[in-house]
Amino acid sequence: MALACLSAPALARPFTVEDLLAQASLGAAVLDPTGRWLVFEQRDAYASADRFDAGQGTSLTLGRLRIADARAPAGARALLADDPRGVLVGGFSPSGARLAVFRLTGHTWRLGIVSLPAGTVRWSPIAPEDPGRGRALQWLDDRRLLVLARPDGRPPRVVRQGWVFAERLPPRWAASARGGVARTAYGSGAYAPVRVRRQPDRLTILDAETGDARVLAEGAFFDLELSPDRRRVALLASGPDLQPRGDGPVRGAAGSETEATQLSILDLRSGTRATPCPSCDVSPDLLSWSPSGRRLLVYARGPDRLWTDGRLMIVDAARNAVAEAPDGLRPHLDLNPVAVWTAWMGEDPLVFGRRPGGGRDDWWRVSGAGLHNLTAGLPPPDRSARLAGRDALNVVAGGALWRVGPDGRRTRRLDAVAPAAPADGRFGSGTRLRHAPPPALWVVAAGAEGGPALVGMDASGRQVRLPIPAGDGAWADANLEGVAVRRAVDAAGVETLSRVDGAGAVAVARVNAGWEGRETPRVVAVRHAGPAGRPLTSWVFLPQGAGPAPLIVRPYLGSAYPQPPRDPVGRPDFLLNLRVLTGRGYAVLVPSLPNPPGGMTEPAAGLADRILDVVRAALDTPALAGRLDPDRMALMGFSFGGYTVMEAITQTPCFKAAVSIDGISDFTAYWASLPAHLQLDAEAAYWSNWHTGVVEETQPEFHAPPWKAPDRYVRNSPLYAADRIETPLLLIHGAQDGLPLAQSEAMYSALYRQGKDALLLVYWAAMHAPVSPGDVRDVYARTFAFLDDQLGPTLTSDAGPAANPGPGSASTAPRPPSPSPTGCPAVAPSR
Repeated sequence: MALACLSAPALARPFTVEDLLAQASLGAAVLDPTGRWLVFEQRDAYASADRFDAGQGTSLTLGRLRIADARAPAGARALLADDPRGVLVGGFSPSGARLAVFRLTGHTWRLGIVSLPAGTVRWSPIAPEDPGRGRALQWLDDRRLLVLARPDGRPPRVVRQGWVFAERLPPRWAASARGGVARTAYGSGAYAPVRVRRQPDRLTILDAETGDARVLAEGAFFDLELSPDRRRVALLASGPDLQPRGDGPVRGAAGSETEATQLSILDLRSGTRATPCPSCDVSPDLLSWSPSGRRLLVYARGPDRLWTDGRLMIVDAARNAVAEAPDGLRPHLDLNPVAVWTAWMGEDPLVFGRRPGGGRDDWWRVSGAGLHNLTAGLPPPDRSARLAGRDALNVVAGGALWRVGPDGRRTRRLDAVAPAAPADGRFGSGTRLRHAPPPALWVVAAGAEGGPALVGMDASGRQVRLPIPAGDGAWADANLEGVAVRRAVDAAGVETLSRVDGAGAVAVARVNAGWEGRETPRVVAVRHAGPAGRPLTSWVFLPQGAGPAPLIVRPYLGSAYPQPPRDPVGRPDFLLNLRVLTGRGYAVLVPSLPNPPGGMTEPAAGLADRILDVVRAALDTPALAGRLDPDRMALMGFSFGGYTVMEAITQTPCFKAAVSIDGISDFTAYWASLPAHLQLDAEAAYWSNWHTGVVEETQPEFHAPPWKAPDRYVRNSPLYAADRIETPLLLIHGAQDGLPLAQSEAMYSALYRQGKDALLLVYWAAMHAPVSPGDVRDVYARTFAFLDDQLGPTLTSDAGPAANPGPGSASTAPRPPSPSPTGCPAVAPSR
């Protein structure tokens, strides 16, 4: 069965690397609290950035703020008078009269306050804390703003890690040249304190009218939450380094945190600061005030304990007292990172969890009279689609929306619904805020005339219903005044931001207009069985033309795709771009390779057969008859997909070429690695847990260190089976990647030792993907030259000048394809 994303025009020109680099995008889009103004980020073409050393944060330097009248959006205009770049949405004041913004210019990160709708801005010397980790700022009232200010003035780590090497290494080299010291110290156990810790941040109150700033408290803060009565502020700060003990787990139940988290509460009237539970390690995910502001709900564990040993804690802020939730309830925990799902019914906490010893997860009310299961009489309830008020919980369960009272009495409010929380796209949402109870509950339900509708409801039961425009899209923001904002990207790459009300949708902004003339691949679904007979869908993306195309398989072990995968917009994820590959004339198969039952404990087991089974299913799909050339197949993978590629070619000779980008060849070495850029950044703590935990508990799931399961590490590492590789391999790696370059170097050395065909490309300024346009162009140029050499040219690459110029083949002429090895996929007999 074929699924056409968009019928390509007969003369559509190929989509090229230059198109990819010229792509503009839309960023955060938010409505002000009154619903009058829509403010959004519109990002310039990627290749137009002033510099490219911000790594994955480069796209943040491209945004310009736009404003539109949400009541009658005739179009958008520049919000700021000089229309500067690198400006990001922060948060509105309570009335919407002011907007806090962030600006990244070069290596400078600053806070600004914008007056609406005029667009005048007052820039502050304050450098806010990382707004992607928690809440970096919050309005106290329309004039005063609480902000976590960095004393060193440096941007967040996600931005500055791109220039850490250039900034930190030259002074060390210079010191060594003068005969001085150039070193980093890492310590374990008794030596753990050798690490140089971060400077304390300052909780600052900023006057938006005068620009005056006053420091309220100092500490290693990364998150804050103001109480609803505006009297107190809860603060989360980095605590002691976390180190595993004995054979305990790393990550998973142990958490992905590298430092403990400490809670304190500052009384804004008296200036006193209390630490309710000094020995507690608090989850960064949960920081929830009751409606009165008298009680605070957190999830905590003791020193050296697992999150599965943690307890819900109810903090009495006035008395600085802590009480544990009753023993008879275990909250549901999502891990990596840990997430606990809660709400408030008046002053009573609501918790999603179960009784110890079994049963299902339900919503429970915790009151002075004990525990009350509110959803026992419902189908299994959703943990995230919930909204509570003083006397009711609204929750999605069994495809319906229910209202449940404090005694468990329930009323069915809407049928045929599905959760549809608008995404908080602000650069400041943080991990915790993704799990905070929303101010309104949003669901998709049947519309009045049969079409789908977005339905919003507040705790009192007030509803608003908005039609859902046709086509794919995601909700950026919505309010109960009857206005929503929707972002959609079509198959041609045209991105549209629309305002939606009861009358329909009106486009407010559009980027990449005119791209309809660029080729879009035809997408075909491939049905097949997965582990334990599970029905799966994989996807083939076809280039223009009618003849058989060489096939690139783009695997990523552990992933499944119920819907066609799409390349992200607005982030520098340039590698293996589907439109660039099909524009070059390749067909691309993206196989679903989910984890088998029990998890990915043996990732190498039967991997090549799993991939080839999907290839066979694709060749046997009627809609793909005559479109794929099984004699010209290649594998291409990035990161864990690079591991997938290297492991697969140790098991099969069926692919004529393979490309691994930033891949893993040796799990023991990967387990042991310490990212070099984090060693140079003292604030980043000890990251030993990160890679050890990835291998033991996440991707894959070995559940043991190398000395406990050495055979498992060896038999699943392609390096130790490099003698079986016959497929020419192109290895691409960023020298500054946290997934070390040594992983690709090891595989290259193994193939060099055997005199086998291999090419290693090192990009010295790249981290876990190149971001410089020159590097991106070179990656594609050399990859296409390699594939042309091994597979023969595509129709596109053989027809005049290539759209992506680069060096020619390594040989004097394209080599003819060699015969397929015995047992490789072949076209199925005619039916």
